[in-house]
Amino acid sequence: MEFLKFLINVHQITRVVLIAHQNCAFYLDYLKVHSIDIIERQRGDLQRAVHHVQKLAPNAVIESYFARLDHDQISFQTLDHMKSKGSAE
Repeated sequence: MEFLKFLINVHQITRVVLIAHQNCAFYLDYLKVHSIDIIERQRGDLQRAVHHVQKLAPNAVIESYFARLDHDQISFQTLDHMKSKGSAE
């Protein structure tokens, strides 16, 4: 967090975009999060990340998205619109 605070201050960051993505190897392989639980885990982590960045950059615009492959296109959903596996799209 100290390094992020440094970057925000030195570069006068006014906008931060946080992106999680479908089938993330870090969650699946490194953290061993079950595929059924991964989106909820990513949603929670994104919410926590937004909260931490807001503390470091209270005047910055902070956006969070979930990227997923939809046929041959990548779609970005806002944090509020992230859907769990098996939920209605």
